[in-house]
Amino acid sequence: MSIRHFDRVFKPRSIAVIGASNRSRSLGNIVFKNLLQSDFSGVLTPVNPHHKQIEGVSAVPSVADMPEVPELAMICTPAKTVPDLLQALSRAGCQAAVILSDGFRVRGDKNVLQDEVQALARSQGIRILGPNSLGFISPRTGLNASAAHLSKVAPGKLAFVSQSSALCSAILDWGHANKVGFSHVVSLGDSVDIDVADVLDYLVNDYQTRNILLYVESFGHARKFMSAARAASRNKTVLIIKAGREANVQAAGSLTLDSEQVANAAITRAGMLRVYSLSELFDATETLTWSKPINGQRLAILSNGGGPAVMATDTLVDRGGRLAALEPETIARLDQLIPRTGRHQNPVDITGVATAKHYVRACEALLEDAGVDTVLVLHVPMAGISSTDIALALSDTIKHAKKPVLTCWMGGDSIYEARDVFHRHSIPFYDTPFKAVRAFLHRVAYRRTQKVLMETPPSNKQRITPDEKKAHQVIQQALDAGRDQLDEEASHRVLAAFGLPVVPTRCVPTVEAGCEAARVMTYPVAVKANIEGFDSRTGVGGIALNVEGEKGLKQAFESIEQRVVAQAPDAVISSYTVQKMVRRPDALELVMGVRQDPAFGPVILFGQGGLAADVATDIAVALPPLNLKLARDLMRQTRMYRILRGDSQHPAVNLEALDQVLFNLSKLVVGLPRVTALDINPLVVDDAGAVVVGARIWVQDTAKTGEERLAIRPYPADLEERITLPNGRSVLLRPIRPDDEPMHQAFFNRLDPEDIYLRFFRVVRALNHEDMAHFTQIDYDREMAIIAVGETDEGEPEILGVVRVVNSADNQDAEFAIIIRRDQKGQQLGRTLMEKVIRYCRESGKKRVIGETLYGNSKMVKLARRLGFKVTTNLTDRCYFMELSLRDD
Repeated sequence: MSIRHFDRVFKPRSIAVIGASNRSRSLGNIVFKNLLQSDFSGVLTPVNPHHKQIEGVSAVPSVADMPEVPELAMICTPAKTVPDLLQALSRAGCQAAVILSDGFRVRGDKNVLQDEVQALARSQGIRILGPNSLGFISPRTGLNASAAHLSKVAPGKLAFVSQSSALCSAILDWGHANKVGFSHVVSLGDSVDIDVADVLDYLVNDYQTRNILLYVESFGHARKFMSAARAASRNKTVLIIKAGREANVQAAGSLTLDSEQVANAAITRAGMLRVYSLSELFDATETLTWSKPINGQRLAILSNGGGPAVMATDTLVDRGGRLAALEPETIARLDQLIPRTGRHQNPVDITGVATAKHYVRACEALLEDAGVDTVLVLHVPMAGISSTDIALALSDTIKHAKKPVLTCWMGGDSIYEARDVFHRHSIPFYDTPFKAVRAFLHRVAYRRTQKVLMETPPSNKQRITPDEKKAHQVIQQALDAGRDQLDEEASHRVLAAFGLPVVPTRCVPTVEAGCEAARVMTYPVAVKANIEGFDSRTGVGGIALNVEGEKGLKQAFESIEQRVVAQAPDAVISSYTVQKMVRRPDALELVMGVRQDPAFGPVILFGQGGLAADVATDIAVALPPLNLKLARDLMRQTRMYRILRGDSQHPAVNLEALDQVLFNLSKLVVGLPRVTALDINPLVVDDAGAVVVGARIWVQDTAKTGEERLAIRPYPADLEERITLPNGRSVLLRPIRPDDEPMHQAFFNRLDPEDIYLRFFRVVRALNHEDMAHFTQIDYDREMAIIAVGETDEGEPEILGVVRVVNSADNQDAEFAIIIRRDQKGQQLGRTLMEKVIRYCRESGKKRVIGETLYGNSKMVKLARRLGFKVTTNLTDRCYFMELSLRDD
């Protein structure tokens, strides 16, 4: 996360246009004229060695001749000139540039020029938008620093960020036609420096931006993107079009990783809403821009014709929406309005004779129904009735309604005036029932996603400490032997080290060794041939089940060998697997797996298992790390989940056991970076629990840690530390987790009101769920909260104090806040927490730790000075500013 020098990019006080030109329709001319015609009030300098004036403005011949250093340079010259220009700008002290030129990839796949520009951005500290960028427009400041075809763009609360210049032009044109304004329009180009994540970080702190639209073809650095997207989605509504399919991944085993599923999983996890076309984007934007917040999914449909109402209802039902059930009182009111030939139930048909008065009264009745969350008003032109008059009459009702109302006026020329009426009153308008319902369902889906993301996960009572050392030893033995795949016994040992329940399994070279293994695990057993080069043993008869006794075991070995030789003469049986037979008559077979996505790293798969897994399409994916709630969400994505919950043919399975298996599998992914792929098939589950029967693990040496490979930073367990207070009490210092919310609420309830006032700078009497989620569901890449956890007399955990640091936008500073329960003061807990968080900030590369406290908090000031903070007084805000330098630079 870094938006260093971004004000120089998006709020410059001076701009130089390098390559500004008098030649009509040239890039330099378009950009310069857009700047001239915008409301930019700063210094504008054209740079051109061949002209003394550009569009009447005095020009300079080179960067070295500029009268003052510009805060932003707009580069419109050929690609080959750009590296030298960047060096000249850097020498002059310019720290931001927009490169609108293209042609940086003409030297084949090596992208020599583009790599050179990227290297200069990093070495010289210049922030670069582009190359191959259309530029950007900030209508609220009147700045058009772009090559767009429109010189004037209306201001609004909507930001559009795109990796496609063409789509920037399209969205600007659509906004102009539909009277939609923008806070920012940003064309990223090839993103050698500033990327979509950087712009999201900038926009999340922009109070003039309420909604964000993204068009991306690649996510770039996945960890950076996910962190920025999650932060933005907590404060803004973010819609995304992801274009450009990646190849599906099947690096090992039978499970294939669908890149589209991974993209959807990432987008949902980040809290964004995905749309799949410009049409969807425009319609969703209409709803975002003008609709009131949607607080439920129950839709009432009001129409003056049966056909449009049926079309809307079909779309709603087909897409999983919910039609509102009207209350008897509402139906009685409609009876007074609607002719008998109409329909008085939802969808409501008030017939073609309905006037503006009928529409208003019917709409009011639906809005006052407690069982209705949103109203969709449909209208088709009728002879003798003014569509515009109906729109005018409804506008006042809709504007003052507490619930959202969507409108759909179908037709052509006769409804244009009505559309303008709705636009003037900022009321969402659509031209087909399908588009209107689709836009409504987008809002419902977004609300659901946000609600799910804010849910508190259950506390994990079965949390274990994995035996990572044992698992690493097993993997190292395979790598030392030159193998990239663990045998089944080794795979089971690795899984068991991370708490996954496994069936007793041994790999043996001979029948004699098999007999010994079977005696230990007891009969009945299963026997499987391990055949070199064969992923499936079933197809060549390499499995024997329900084997009883030593005689039966020897016969199984012999018959397996005969079948394999008969069906695959060239096959080589390297060893056999002997496994305790699992007999669970009501059990279901599932599959779990791990695959590597090129963009997002390790991905966890879950779905229908057994022999059907090779061809099953009922597979869901999720990004690790998982908690118990996310594990359950992964299962809910599959059709199999309905069976797992129980139906008329199958008893319900132990879903909590499956939650735990997925949770432990996620911990394995985090802890074992050398695991490149993993198959668990089958995982057998019933009401008694789950057990791994078949497992294969593929490994490879890597220099990356488990955390570095993940798109989302996992819980930093390495920060856990147990201390002993002066009174002898044992306390665990650890990062906060999402499932700590109940404990954190109990902690807040025990705080002294004065301490709360000093912490929050205001009176806070209570914190709701959303507040608590903000404190406990944190992004460890952006902030850290260390809690001190002790035990009550009953042995239950309780929070005694918490210290929190939040990274600054440029990632250089960390601002701290700390609060300790008053009954714990005098035990040096505050100092201990501060020392720990300072160590964390120093190890994280922060430049400073800063903080503020109110007058009167003398104990905090005294502690800060003891820890080396420089304390200064802010007389205006009546507070102290505390600063601790961690680096000399």
